[in-house]
Amino acid sequence: MSLQHSINLIPLTISLPNANALRLLLSFFPFLSPPRSCSPSPVPCSLRDSGQIRRWNSRRLLQRHLPFEISVKMENLQPGPLDNSVLYDQDSHISERVWNGREAGPLRCIPTPNHDSWEINDHMWELIRQTGLEQLAKIKKIELDHGLITGLVERWRPETNTFHLNSGEATVTLEDVAYIYGLPIDGLPVNGRTFSSPSAMVTVCDELLGVVPDMNCDCYGVQIKFTWFRDNFGQMPKSQPRDQDVRRTRAFLFCLVAGQIFWTSSGTKAPAYILELFRRFEKHSWGAACLANLYRGLAKVSLCQKKGKPVKTITGPLKLLQVWAYSRMTIGKPIRRRADWETDVEFPLLLTWYNRLQSHHFQTRVEEARRQLDIMEVDAFNWLPYRDYENISEYIDDLVVPLFRSNTALISFWVVERHCPERVMKQFGLKQIVPPRFLKPFPRNEMVPIGENKREKLRAIYLGLWNKRMDAITYGEEGDAGPHTDAYFQWYRGITRLRIGRPTSGHNLNLNFVSSQILKWTEKILASCGDADQLEGKSIDFSNFIDFVRAEVNQLKDMCLADFEPVTSEAVDNVGLDESSLKRDKGEQGKERAGKAPKKRKSTGKGTDIPLTQFNPSSPMLSQPHQKIQTLNGKIK
Repeated sequence: MSLQHSINLIPLTISLPNANALRLLLSFFPFLSPPRSCSPSPVPCSLRDSGQIRRWNSRRLLQRHLPFEISVKMENLQPGPLDNSVLYDQDSHISERVWNGREAGPLRCIPTPNHDSWEINDHMWELIRQTGLEQLAKIKKIELDHGLITGLVERWRPETNTFHLNSGEATVTLEDVAYIYGLPIDGLPVNGRTFSSPSAMVTVCDELLGVVPDMNCDCYGVQIKFTWFRDNFGQMPKSQPRDQDVRRTRAFLFCLVAGQIFWTSSGTKAPAYILELFRRFEKHSWGAACLANLYRGLAKVSLCQKKGKPVKTITGPLKLLQVWAYSRMTIGKPIRRRADWETDVEFPLLLTWYNRLQSHHFQTRVEEARRQLDIMEVDAFNWLPYRDYENISEYIDDLVVPLFRSNTALISFWVVERHCPERVMKQFGLKQIVPPRFLKPFPRNEMVPIGENKREKLRAIYLGLWNKRMDAITYGEEGDAGPHTDAYFQWYRGITRLRIGRPTSGHNLNLNFVSSQILKWTEKILASCGDADQLEGKSIDFSNFIDFVRAEVNQLKDMCLADFEPVTSEAVDNVGLDESSLKRDKGEQGKERAGKAPKKRKSTGKGTDIPLTQFNPSSPMLSQPHQKIQTLNGKIK
């Protein structure tokens, strides 16, 4: 493959009063740094501070991200795979649509219903503990990041049940389900009969609940609305007969499992046959069922088309996927705040992330998630995130831990998926080898009638794999958390999709990139202000400084959250500047701005000159930097 780049760079010099101002500017906006090079040869860039010249080569510059104008000639660009023996469904994959410019925008992620309004007594909690669903009943609702999830879907490969990232294959495993959701891994498979007859639904509801829903307003076929369960069983009755507790527990568990685990749920209703799982309150492998539903939901969205159009809605355990991404990558991850992060770790870990996300309301753009995944470094993925939590392993039975590495079948009724830990051995602290002979996924035609005899044969095969789960453990040489070996990458880069989004150029791309970076670092500034506000024994008055920074940052953040289309040069010039400064700037520098770029300031020998490369000389971050830094210094004093 050959990739030719032609770069059009506009040099721009900023003069700052002193080195402290330089450090302050770069700490707030680190992307205001020497440019990232796409040239294969070293590109010298200098930063002059008190007469000292520092140089970087292209390898170090590749780790920095500064927007610039770039045009790419893509006649010979091949995103892969070169060998389609593994990713054999590439032609119908969502990444092919994105590459060809036919993307459908961010997915609509259906949030799981909230069950906080249910009243549960001690007897009901006892029954819930018998099923192994006590931890799942404790988790809380978090805001879904639609852009981040869409970016992950574009890299999900149903052929291998893994994400194909620059760092290698990675996936959500049984270990992640156990730690993030607190679901039991071992137990009976989530299996049973399914039915499509309303009469069968009536019989099941009458037997297990003692009440039958109205077929006209409470049901859709054999699917029952969650509102019907909440209205009839959500509140504690005045008299509390023991059999009523049993029925109310069944109703609660139906809504809990159907809403948090099953991908077939629409967020408002679910199939009635799930009720039969709670006939005797037995412990099932809810973790395996949860993972099977996540895999199936990702597969349907990344491959399936509905009436010739791409699927735009995804359901299932999406909170599990989002927390998995937060635990291992920085894309979309909230800025660390002392008040939110330095708290006791709660189990399941979704509760810990619920606390961390209390003040985080940032939605990732699909384009930004895609771009960051495309340029993610090979060592930017955290293979072993749970080692950072002390005593977290105490919540997991030691006898269950080997099952995290089992090459088994994940069963949830007729949703059956392969669990492939041999493809992600680094996630278990093992050295990754080239995976063994590739096994295709199980058939995903669970809604197609195939005959009872064949169905029973398939059921026997799946159950046989699950029953032998302890005999299918992946073992290997102990490894580290660093990147894969060269031998692995040589194989991997031939069978994977190297890139999802086409390299492109243009003002809008750079503007979106700048806005996302500003949003990220303004949140960091606000977090720093919150930390400074907690300091004791202040030697200086922080109050004015904190109020000033908060006001400036909030104004800038509001500007960035606005829609950038259409955008004008005047609008770009005015971002982040108040009305008085605009009038002053136009009066003092109106002649200089008339169709000309700002002139370079001559170095006085006392200040700090930074030769920078910027895609737009009227960028709001670079206009009037001397004045802004002086204002900040004045507030600090």
